[in-house]
Parts: sequence; structure tokens; C-alpha cells
Amino acid sequence: MDEGRKNRVKPWFPASTPRIPSFRADLKAHGALLTVALLYGGNYFVAKGVFDFLSPAGAVAIRTGGSALLLILLGTGMGRLVKVPPRKDIYRLILCAFFGAILNQNLFFAGLARTTEVNASVIMTTSPIFVFLVAYLARAEVLNLPKIIGLIVSFSGALLLSVAGRTIDLEADTLVGDLLVVSNACSYAIYLVLVQPLMKRYDVITIMAWIFGLAALINVPFGVPAIMAADWAAMDWTVYGRLAYLVLGVTVLAYSLNAYALKRVPSSQVGVYIYLQPVIVSVLAAFLPNKHIGWMQMLCMMLVFVGVALVTYGKKTK
Repeated sequence: MDEGRKNRVKPWFPASTPRIPSFRADLKAHGALLTVALLYGGNYFVAKGVFDFLSPAGAVAIRTGGSALLLILLGTGMGRLVKVPPRKDIYRLILCAFFGAILNQNLFFAGLARTTEVNASVIMTTSPIFVFLVAYLARAEVLNLPKIIGLIVSFSGALLLSVAGRTIDLEADTLVGDLLVVSNACSYAIYLVLVQPLMKRYDVITIMAWIFGLAALINVPFGVPAIMAADWAAMDWTVYGRLAYLVLGVTVLAYSLNAYALKRVPSSQVGVYIYLQPVIVSVLAAFLPNKHIGWMQMLCMMLVFVGVALVTYGKKTK
């Protein structure tokens, strides 16, 4: 046997870099990622009033349980959930459910309840960094100079945009919440790298139905007491609309579009689109009374776009 072939290091996960020459070669995947960024950006406004009536545990239970029910019904109706995946894929699906829909969601809501919105939005800008790091350590993706520069540029723009005109709270009483949000970012990064090999073998509905079905087994029983304790009579139709957006928009649709994109682009590109969220939030906020976009914010947005472009067009070889 050839010595070079014999000593070649086998990757932990299948290589995640698809053979896509440019942005134009798969416009649909990037359109899906842009839609996800729009959904998450709108979530800061739409879902803001949910926690006035419902605890984080209850919101996570409704979000996971409702999404699981819809996806399982959709998958069954389409004949996608007839076969049970092989044992090795079941194990990976369990890990994806744990990091992507159990640990991820509970850490974020628990952290948000213990820290400020500004701290959480700044900390979430570290998520693509963890995606790059996990993908590189797992030997699932090759990092190169354009990607690294793009990551730094987009991170700088998103960070400046998140803190512009705001005060970051570094008091000790927010430390636990800050650490929980950091852990959430790490968990989501692991999920993105873990789920990509499955997307090469299964369709989006099958993967999402299994992930949220498994996650619901944990999240729903844990959140039932909070759901029972909520004052449902005090909620008007706007609260139900926010809950529907939480289930349909930022869970079923957003996760499915992310999974669709992972079939066609590397996990690092999926992660770096998170940097568009503060841009979208700033644009949407400009339509509110007494809000506007200044030249500094425009500059930060341009940094984000340049960074995302560098990551997207970065060479696929070392």
C-alpha cells in the first residue's frame, strides 16, 4: 500500500465543502440563508412580548413541540418517514437534536433571562467563529486566508453595529447569563457541523422531523409546568401570533432553510450569515418612531457585507 495513502488522516466527518465555484452557482442556497437572517432579525421585534406571559421553558416547549408535530405530520403525509434510518445515523440525529434543539434553545432563553439584550446580541456575534473552529477541528472544512479575513471583517462590522449607541453591562450579576449565551453559540456551531453529513443522504423534512421529534421528548415534559402555570386568558391574539411566528417562522422554516442550504454550501457560510442579523435589526428599527440609520451604521453594514462576500467567495483549497 502506498505510504502516503496509508498515513493519510481520515476526517471525523465527511468533507463539507461542496464543489460550488461561485455565489451565482447556487443562488437558491444563499437566498435561503438570507431568508433565515430576515426571520431571525424580525424575531427580535415579533417575539419580544412572549416572555411577559410565558416563561422561557414554556416557550421552548411550545416551540419544539409545535415544530415537531408539524414536521412529523408533513413528513408522514409526504411518505418521508416510512423508513427508520440506520443505527449510526440515529446516533448522529440524537446528537443533532441535543445540540441543535435542546441545549441550544434552552441555553439561549435561560441566558437571555439573566443578561441584557445588548450583551446577548454582542455575544451571538461569536457564533460564526465557533462554527469555523468546530468545522476546522473536525477536519470537515479547510480554512484559508480569504475566509479568515472575511470572518474578522464581518465580525468587526456586526460587533460595532450591535453596540453602537448602547451600553454593555459587565456587572457580575449578568455573568451567568453571558456564559449561558456563549454556551448556546458553541452548541449551535457543533449542530451545524454535525448535521451536514446527514443532509447529503436525506431530505430536509426527514432530518428536521427526526431532530425536533427527538428534542420534543425532552423539551415538552420539562416545559409542561410552565405552560400550565401561564395565564392564557390574559393573552390576546397578538401573543398567539407571536407564538405562531416562533414555531413556524424561526423554527420550522428557519431550520429547514438552513438545512437546505447545508446541502449546497459549507457550514462556515451558513454560520457567517448570522452577521446579517444585526444589519436587518437596524434596518427594521429605522422604521420605528425616532429611529434612523446614520453613516456609522451604514459603514458597519458595509463591513458585514464585505466579510460575508469574502467567506462566500473564499478559495476552497489551502
